[in-house]
Amino acid sequence: MQVLSQIMDTMLVSEKDQLDAVMLVCDADRKTAVEKRNKLLDSCQEKSDFKIIREKNSQNLMLDIDIRQIPLYMFLFPDNEREGNLENLLLETAQTAYPNLLKLAEEYISQASAYQKNLKKDAYAKKAVIGCIANVMKPGKANQVSIADDNWISEKTLNTCRMLGRLNSELQKMIK
Repeated sequence: MQVLSQIMDTMLVSEKDQLDAVMLVCDADRKTAVEKRNKLLDSCQEKSDFKIIREKNSQNLMLDIDIRQIPLYMFLFPDNEREGNLENLLLETAQTAYPNLLKLAEEYISQASAYQKNLKKDAYAKKAVIGCIANVMKPGKANQVSIADDNWISEKTLNTCRMLGRLNSELQKMIK
């Protein structure tokens, strides 16, 4: 919520007036999405130019900015339910888009963990596996370039990956 607060505090009234909705996206990490969402909402400080309103008997949130309220959506990786992060979602898409490359990357990182102790930690290992695949697809480029340009997100992954389907569904709700 700190980032949202900083962004909202720096926006001009005329810029805020152009907003139709806001979506916060973050990792659930070691909490369920409900636990993380509640923690974020509870930590929201009302010293900013906005406040978050929870509708009674509903999951719906409203962002109260200046003279109006707009819908506030939240999506917590990997699937807006369970604990985890963006890497969980990307690994699921890699299973569909690059199953053989995924297997090779996992084997490599497993062996490389003898040289880099951090790779024994699940979170770092997942990031490294994704980095391996992205570097094969786009050598020397940031992971984001491969994710944007290659088949991580495609019709096939949208139709077969549950986590990506959940993200797409939430984005569609916000757009409508």
